Amino acid sequence: MQPAAGDAGCAIGAALEVALRRGDLTLPGPAMTTAALGPAFTPGTARALLDDYGLPYRDHGDDLPTVAAGQIALGRTVGWFQGRMEAGPRALGRRSILADPRHTNTRDHINDRIKHREPWRPLAPVLLDEAAPDLIGTSTPHPFMIVARQATDTARKLIPAAVHTDGTLRPQTVTPDATDPYAALLASFAEQTGRPPALLNTSFNHEAEPIVCTPPRRRGDLRRRPARRPRHRTVPHPQELPVTDRPTLPVHGRYVEPGSGHHRQAKDRDPAMTSTTPSRPAAAERLRAEHGPALTLGDDCDLPDDLQVEIDPGAHLTLGNRVSIRRGSTIQVHRGATVAIGDDVAIGEHTFISAMAGIRIGTGAALSNMVDLHDHNHRPRTAEHVPTGQLVPWASGFEAAPIIIEPGAILANKVTVTAGVRIGANALVGANAMVSHSIAPDTVATGVPATPRRTFDGAPAPREDPRTLTIGFFGTSIMEHLEAVNAQMTTQANLPEIGSKVTVEAWAQRGWVHRLALSLRAAWPHIAFDVHNHGEGGATSRDIAGIVEADRATTGTDYDLVFLGCGINDVWRRFQGRTAEAVGLDEYTRHLNAMLDQLSGYTRRIVVVSETPFGPVEGPDTVTAMNQELARYNTAAHAAAAAHGALFLDVWAPFTAAARHLTGEPATLWSDGVHLTELGDTVLLQQTEQLLAEHRIVEKLLDYPLMERDAALTAYGPMFAQHRPSGS
Repeated sequence: MQPAAGDAGCAIGAALEVALRRGDLTLPGPAMTTAALGPAFTPGTARALLDDYGLPYRDHGDDLPTVAAGQIALGRTVGWFQGRMEAGPRALGRRSILADPRHTNTRDHINDRIKHREPWRPLAPVLLDEAAPDLIGTSTPHPFMIVARQATDTARKLIPAAVHTDGTLRPQTVTPDATDPYAALLASFAEQTGRPPALLNTSFNHEAEPIVCTPPRRRGDLRRRPARRPRHRTVPHPQELPVTDRPTLPVHGRYVEPGSGHHRQAKDRDPAMTSTTPSRPAAAERLRAEHGPALTLGDDCDLPDDLQVEIDPGAHLTLGNRVSIRRGSTIQVHRGATVAIGDDVAIGEHTFISAMAGIRIGTGAALSNMVDLHDHNHRPRTAEHVPTGQLVPWASGFEAAPIIIEPGAILANKVTVTAGVRIGANALVGANAMVSHSIAPDTVATGVPATPRRTFDGAPAPREDPRTLTIGFFGTSIMEHLEAVNAQMTTQANLPEIGSKVTVEAWAQRGWVHRLALSLRAAWPHIAFDVHNHGEGGATSRDIAGIVEADRATTGTDYDLVFLGCGINDVWRRFQGRTAEAVGLDEYTRHLNAMLDQLSGYTRRIVVVSETPFGPVEGPDTVTAMNQELARYNTAAHAAAAAHGALFLDVWAPFTAAARHLTGEPATLWSDGVHLTELGDTVLLQQTEQLLAEHRIVEKLLDYPLMERDAALTAYGPMFAQHRPSGS
């Protein structure tokens, strides 16, 4: 893979395509071995620049790698400008800032005091080939720093500053070469420290600037005042340079010494070369004056002068303490909405945040450059939404749902987050991802749409308003599945003696519903599952319709997910001769449709569960007739589910297949021909889990549902009340 495999790679590919068509290129061609394809500058050019600025320097000649390695070993940071500039986005030892990888505060120092960027930005390691197996687990060359590798335990121990928060590093490997001062620098560092021949390597540039190319381009680096206010907390660093926090600069064998020359020049620096960083207090004062009580602004925030903040009537924006926002960003808080940004949040350049319901960014979260958060969409231009046919963009109105970014989450460059999404604590979302569904905590997600790739053991983070899913079950004893309970029966250290008697203390719901609830809690431990099992032994569809009505009337519960199953008792009662209690197919269908009509009004997802077949509850001929009749009820249930947009879980076929194959003992699935054994419950559980996984039901339910914007403000307003002044 060539090192400029981004947008710049299009030009390279176009040139190769033309060369191939013209016959100037044959494939396969020679492998690319260097990215040093840019301009180079003579020692005289660098010397003239240093003389022009009156900066003292020494010519160390061939000893430069040894001298520079010694300075790095002392904890200093070195700017390295050598030879032809690299092609592509990575600094590969031609235009690099180099430092000691043994201490994580070195990384913090570079991000905070030198590059003035977000503290979570990673720095990459450069290492000699010989160290690769121990540090990156492979001897395969990585000359261009474009492949991420999992850090080895040795790397985590010996070069922790080069290991990213997700346990990866993006190495550059260098082949030893007596003529290459870069390789000699690495070897000398290893010799002087007794550690691996590896250094921290980051591009030689300041925030939001390209990598330096020419010596004149670096005049700004040499003459800018170093006392610029850091954008993030000040990080103590061992052996900090006595005058400046800029890199010391070896250039073509000349080592620039920090000293009075640089300090004197800072006093009378050229105004054209000074930092253009705007006054932070001015931005805060301007925003307070513009927005008054609609804005709550914390202490020590780092805000650019060009920050655009729009707060409509009834809306509120809260910025916590030490919030850092970079240039070119916009925050829109529309009528009645809330945006709440927690303490120690870092937001990169040209980020756009727009809320019609509410957006919350948790403490310590980070949004890189050009991130887009929109908690609303235009509604479709249907005749219902635009009855007059008016051709203006907002005629159809909007639908909205909150966006929640939990503490410690990190969103890389150009991530887009859509309405209704919740991104879990410590989650890491890769660059250019489109987050259209919620992401669990401690998860790495990438792609379009953003897809979980792996999980990790995340650092402790506060849980803010954990997500709750409410699940209802309406059905017969197959759902209810009561069992007698005595605590001693399940207390391993105090089991009753064989042959002894215990007292039934209670009845408890068990069976497949109970096991499903446990399975959900184990699979999604960060989610609270509020389970309502309304199964009732002996209930027909007539009875269950009454239970659905009563539940709504007495509790008013809104459900995220409902499982509905009935029909087995409707059929069984007729074969038992209890004709008054039996429910015919037409009446069953009416009850089922009525329940689906009602549940659809306050349930986000409904699953209609087919009935399991009868086992040996009667003689074989009678059981066959009972199952033929029950199959007709299941067919009606399938049709009713389809008519209401509900899913249909058909457990009949897998249940009968299991009964047929289980060692010739169909009774092992039933305890009495109707009610299920543990094995029968397990068949139901597996089919249910398969349906949930196939349709990603739980994952989708974790998204907040979109509502018309005013309805969204009413429904989701309580989630943001604590982030607004009382009474607002």
